[in-house]
Amino acid sequence: MDDWKDKISNAWESFKSWGKKTAKSAMDALGFNGPHLTISNTVEREQPLAPSDKELIDAMARQDAERYTELQGQYMHELLGKISARRAEYSQNGGEDPDLYATRLCGLGNEKPESYCLAIQTQAMRMAEDAAQSDTLSPIREKMGWTCQYAADTWQNNHGGQKQPINSLYTIDENGQAIVKKDRDGNPLVKDGDMALLDNDGNGKFGHCVRLNVDKNGVLTYSAGNTDRDHAPISKLGNSQAAVIPVQDHAQELAKKNYQEMPREKLLAEAQKRGLLALNGEDKEKANTAADKPHAELRGGRLNLANNDNSADKPHG
Repeated sequence: MDDWKDKISNAWESFKSWGKKTAKSAMDALGFNGPHLTISNTVEREQPLAPSDKELIDAMARQDAERYTELQGQYMHELLGKISARRAEYSQNGGEDPDLYATRLCGLGNEKPESYCLAIQTQAMRMAEDAAQSDTLSPIREKMGWTCQYAADTWQNNHGGQKQPINSLYTIDENGQAIVKKDRDGNPLVKDGDMALLDNDGNGKFGHCVRLNVDKNGVLTYSAGNTDRDHAPISKLGNSQAAVIPVQDHAQELAKKNYQEMPREKLLAEAQKRGLLALNGEDKEKANTAADKPHAELRGGRLNLANNDNSADKPHG
């Protein structure tokens, strides 16, 4: 009996001794030292990985598309305001024919065409390109051409622009405002700056161009030349069929392609300039001097999307 107790006691002491040694080894390995278990200062703080090139490209392309449509809308409405003011002045005091003034203002020269509805939109596009000091997005204007029919045919054959009823794009809320519908993935059916080419007779003949305005709350209105509509209720277009041109999405595609073809050091420099990429001193030097560094070497970067900010043709409607 005593031998059995002695064996248990010895086994317990051996177990405690092994446990103390194992615990000490584990604490040493984790950086705990001494009786007060102070934490070692050798543990490095983990740095976030820099955003990938794709993240930077997507962010900058989205910025460019939004800024382009914002500028196009700004210039288009400025042109529309000047034409409306001249028309009001003409009705009181005479002077220059407002339609001639409009065609000249819209880049159509001194001849009076049948319509300037398309020209006012493309002239604003040209002004937006000049403001951006870049021709990256000029293909949008070039695909609009000189007539609404040409624009509809070109976009439908290459970049969407499918014909649909205007009233299928929105719902009316309790305040009577037209709110843009979304698809099953939560994406709006139209975005600010998209164009609608109207086929009022439903026979495939497109004869009028309007700009679709979408504000931050998703409220849809339209603006157009000829009728000089400025943020008019979209319901005025009734059941009109229209080829809807996804201007903002196509602008983003064009900008993305431009950045994908850009040397990497230039891409990083552009991202830094916009405040999208913040790098530490050493990493900033790498970004400025090496085009092919792997992303793992760019630790300390971060993507800051909070800074998201964006001889004349003769088109006519």
